[in-house]
Amino acid sequence: MLTHHTGFQWDASGFMTLWDELTDALGGDPYAWLWGHVHNGIVYKSPLTMPGTNGQPRTTTTFARCLGHSALPYGEATVLKGNPGIRWMETGTGLLPNGFGTLRFILDGNGMVVGIMEHFFHLGTTAPVFSSRLF
Repeated sequence: MLTHHTGFQWDASGFMTLWDELTDALGGDPYAWLWGHVHNGIVYKSPLTMPGTNGQPRTTTTFARCLGHSALPYGEATVLKGNPGIRWMETGTGLLPNGFGTLRFILDGNGMVVGIMEHFFHLGTTAPVFSSRLF
């Protein structure tokens, strides 16, 4: 799933109505959801439990990512430090380097997808600052 707006609060404190609307339309949580909107690069943990829009705890195994770190202004979100729902985030002082994310689909000999790698980069660099296998 790719959207501009977030499926849950950027600090992983609760699901938003958009999450309910899209998961209802899909018949369940998406495998992965990448959004922008918030000016930061954030990788959320999976599984992740937080309050649903009804206030009750809800758990998702969706691989959720914020890819808003190509926008300005953009600085470290110190409120996220030590947040148990965050796996990785851009850090540093002052304005942080703009970045982007890529997905690399790994194919077998028959052209079937057998894996997906994600990479976060800073502009002008060739080595990723974060990588993981989504599938």
